[in-house]
Amino acid sequence: MRHAKAALGDAEMRDHERPLNARGERAATLVGTWLAQQGLTPDLVLCSTAVRARGTLERAAASWPETRVVVDDRLYLSTPAEIVARIAEAAGDEPTVLVVAHNPGLHELAHVLAGSGDPGALDRLGQGLPTAAIAELRFARGGWPDLAPRSGSLERLVRPKELV
Repeated sequence: MRHAKAALGDAEMRDHERPLNARGERAATLVGTWLAQQGLTPDLVLCSTAVRARGTLERAAASWPETRVVVDDRLYLSTPAEIVARIAEAAGDEPTVLVVAHNPGLHELAHVLAGSGDPGALDRLGQGLPTAAIAELRFARGGWPDLAPRSGSLERLVRPKELV
């Protein structure tokens, strides 16, 4: 999940400190509720330390049962390889993992991992990963350390505007 829409920064606010704007707050809540309704609430969430990522998680998780959360500075503006390393390190045997982070790394990772899947979702992923969007990827049996390029199936790409 890419973080939801953030407020514009100013000269005195570091990028890391930008909070969600009102649109982002609504989108994060909407997507979190949708995940719960679909039975897709994660067993583990790996979240960037950026204020907008933590705000996204807080809003999204409001309708979920208790979920293990790891907030990690290494996910702030991370590369696909860094995200994969963090998943492999933290996920253990958790069957469902949600990463709340940033573009371009998150979009690039979804694009690299999606070797197959829903044609419409693959086409939309090629156009980008907008704020508060969810890319649902499924992987064959094996562990999180086995993540490799094109090893996943992109089941869905859900954007908040499609849920309204």
